[in-house]
Amino acid sequence: MIRSLRERLLAPRAPAGYRPGVTLGHLLRNLGQLQVQRMDSAAAVIHDPALGWLAEVRECVEAHLLMHVVTCEFLLSVPALQQGEVRLELRHTGALRRTGVTCVQRAGDKADFARIRQHLLGDQALLAALMPLDFKRLTLECRNCRWQLALEHMGGSEVVNRMPAFRRYIQISPQQRAHLLSCLARFSESLQRI
Repeated sequence: MIRSLRERLLAPRAPAGYRPGVTLGHLLRNLGQLQVQRMDSAAAVIHDPALGWLAEVRECVEAHLLMHVVTCEFLLSVPALQQGEVRLELRHTGALRRTGVTCVQRAGDKADFARIRQHLLGDQALLAALMPLDFKRLTLECRNCRWQLALEHMGGSEVVNRMPAFRRYIQISPQQRAHLLSCLARFSESLQRI
């Protein structure tokens, strides 16, 4: 009895006030004229037939003391030419102003990482789309002959506070929407050549 009570109390659960699918609904309206197929209340697949990419979007909840943040993560999966496993992260450089984009190795072979970094940072169209994009996290992972990109934008998120009580949706501006869709299209094309 004590064991089941302890398991119930310590089981992971959504924070109070979290409404699954609400933030995703705002984001999908914010993204505009894309083909959307809802998978469940907190996940959907978006498709841009003009540029030919397909991505999954899902809500991620981060609980804090008396508040929580709901962000939307874009997941893109494309076939890879390489066989090995590698994981890396892309970030903006510069303390006050963005001066460039850098790659940081998280796992995998150093030679593969160096080749991938050279390919990504040499793609001027990809860098032009990434520089103005306001992303919180961007990771790339190659495993089982597939590239997995996970991009978490700063917009398309919701902040919910309990004291004082407020709920704010942070939308993606039209300029950021264009940069985001351009990045997804460029990554979809570029990763298939690595």
